[in-house]
Amino acid sequence: MRTLPGPSPGELSAPPELGATSKAGASAPMEVPFFSELTVSETVIFAAQLEGLSLRKAALVAEKLLNRLRSGGEQRRLALACALAGEDDAAQLKALLADEPTTGLDTFQAAEMVQLLAELGQSRQCATIMTIHQPRSSVWAMIEDVLLLGPGGRAVFCGSRTEILEQLAALGHACPREGVNPADFIIDLISVHSEGAQVDEDHRRIASLAENLARAKRAVARPPGAPSLTPPAPHSSTSPWRAFHLLVRRAWLQTSRDKGTNFSRLLATGGLGFIFGAQFGFFAPDDMTAVSVTSRVGLLSFGAISMAFIGEMRALDRFAKEKKVVSRERASGFYSGFTYLCAKAVAELPSDAMFACFFAFVLHCRCGLRVPLNELMAVYCLLAVVCAALGLAIGAAIPNPERAMTAGIPIMTVHMLTGVIDPAGSAAAQPSPSMVMLRSISPIRYAIEAKWSSRPAVLSPQRLLEMAGNFNLQRILGNMPGMAGGGGQQQEDAALADTAEQVYISSLALLKMLKHGRAGVPMEVMGLMLGEFIDDYTVRVVDVFSMPQSGNSVSVEAVDPVFQAKMLDMLKQTGRPEMVVGWYHSHPGFGCWFSGTDINTQQSFEQLNPRAVGVVVDPIQSVKGKVVIDCFRLINHQMLMLGQEPRQTTSNIGHLNKPSITALIHGHYYSIAINYRKNDLEQKMLLNLGKKKWQERDGLKLTDFDSHEGDNEKTVKEMLDLTEKYNKMIQEEFKSTEDEFVVNQAGGATQKCLCKSAENLRATQLQ
Repeated sequence: MRTLPGPSPGELSAPPELGATSKAGASAPMEVPFFSELTVSETVIFAAQLEGLSLRKAALVAEKLLNRLRSGGEQRRLALACALAGEDDAAQLKALLADEPTTGLDTFQAAEMVQLLAELGQSRQCATIMTIHQPRSSVWAMIEDVLLLGPGGRAVFCGSRTEILEQLAALGHACPREGVNPADFIIDLISVHSEGAQVDEDHRRIASLAENLARAKRAVARPPGAPSLTPPAPHSSTSPWRAFHLLVRRAWLQTSRDKGTNFSRLLATGGLGFIFGAQFGFFAPDDMTAVSVTSRVGLLSFGAISMAFIGEMRALDRFAKEKKVVSRERASGFYSGFTYLCAKAVAELPSDAMFACFFAFVLHCRCGLRVPLNELMAVYCLLAVVCAALGLAIGAAIPNPERAMTAGIPIMTVHMLTGVIDPAGSAAAQPSPSMVMLRSISPIRYAIEAKWSSRPAVLSPQRLLEMAGNFNLQRILGNMPGMAGGGGQQQEDAALADTAEQVYISSLALLKMLKHGRAGVPMEVMGLMLGEFIDDYTVRVVDVFSMPQSGNSVSVEAVDPVFQAKMLDMLKQTGRPEMVVGWYHSHPGFGCWFSGTDINTQQSFEQLNPRAVGVVVDPIQSVKGKVVIDCFRLINHQMLMLGQEPRQTTSNIGHLNKPSITALIHGHYYSIAINYRKNDLEQKMLLNLGKKKWQERDGLKLTDFDSHEGDNEKTVKEMLDLTEKYNKMIQEEFKSTEDEFVVNQAGGATQKCLCKSAENLRATQLQ
């Protein structure tokens, strides 16, 4: 193979129009990725069209090259064909550059590849330049001129292959003539050992060879008028519109032919719709309860999040796979990055929209959504397209594909957090400027807003700017048809009348509830609360009675209404004038709220009395001096239909403990303020609940079963012994005469003994 024209050793010269990106030279890189769904012929034709050839000429060039470059090292030969695809009769090559064309090939295929390069250079009368590592003897014999580079890219030799051994021998490095591949000898000569005493010797040898070449280079003067080696700027023989057309066609072929991926996406989107349907169920058209509304909000929000993530991740994955090909073509100046992104969007975004429409269709049919199908499809379609475009933008902005994939997840997570509905509405009250800015650019927020708006067309730009903050569930309910506002002008949150309802719990009832709850840990326990309804604003709890019932998980089972009625009759028979005002149960360790089973139990109590209340106490969190307790009553669904806020009542006095966030946003029940009826002594007792001696030595101490059983057996034995002594004394009194009885009672020993035993037994029982 011939070097480029040049008179001096160690220097290559070339005309200024020659470069890897010019039509005067063809470059075959070492690693050449291709589009997996394009055929070999289509790949070569596309490369020829990018060079400016017409479709007819490109097809002829592709057929000619493929007939010439066939069999053995197919991927390398295809890369070479793409490099030569732009050649025609009017523009012959002046140089053919090949970067390690034998990498990954066996020795036979490597020899054939080098022979092919030599023939291509000879037939075109152009220089063929290639980089190669340790060629075999047959390949070494095909090379005409050599530029030998040592570690660090230092030039060690530049000249004819036949002269290199003579010059090395003149410097004291003679090559054995028999049985040694000259290329192996030369590579060993400029290699450096990784460790040992020979490392310094290797460096000195390579430095000596490089210095010898530098002296020879200085001895030869540069000829006057020698052309500059400055590489030309990348050029493009294809107009931007033609490049756009070619890129759209290639991207469409790549997308439409990838049947495996398309089928997987079809199953994923359809399966996701069925999974959402299984989770949220089918909504009846006339079902406008709180549960239905909140479930619809969650369903549409999760659907929007899914479409956003799928669209962005698919675009990032596809962009990462194509980036090497696109970078090589852009380095050759065939098209700009903007042209590629536009073509990519036109070719692939319709497929994203199609799968999003399929997901919307499955979701609409499976869940019976009230949103019109065409509007739901349009929203999900637009969201998928926007997020796919966002994925392309992220991939273009971040050079490394892996880093682009890593950055895409948190970016979409931020859009999700700033775009989903806040059921409580508290986060949108005073948003920070940064959060308002993020919410204003969240595609997920606009998608959810569009799906919940009854008439999206009437939303003015000013209205959209006003909704830059997150919106709450109450405002959405006010906009829905049939709710307060009737789907027309949105109403502001109105101030509600304050009923100031409170539940007064006696100290005795509170202690009983705490002790019962602690005895049942880790299970849940329940009981009835006795008291009276003083007026429309006051519920008084006087005493509580535990029930032999505990939960096997996180909720106790509902009580049979028949059993409750029987309990009321029995209480009247015992002379208790109080009535059942509600029930209590424990949540050991996980706060105060109503589960689904608790709601059913509360419904059964409210069937007996609409004002019945349910108290939840946490015995585990109540051991630090602060009683964790809350009182609830269910919300009437008809009140929700009128636009009533979930927590219907407040108190002028206020809650002693702030209601939990679960109680505020659940939608099925609301919290009632609790107060305690207590005198001074009871106040001191309640303040001492958190002290150690009360928890470990006094009334709140819980002993284990074995210790308690031993104390009971001891007490029973003492009672039995006292009974036997008493019976014996009575029998002796009946047997003795009157005089004997007077004599026996004179000392009083027996009477004192019996009195002492009775006192001990009484003290034991009190303990």
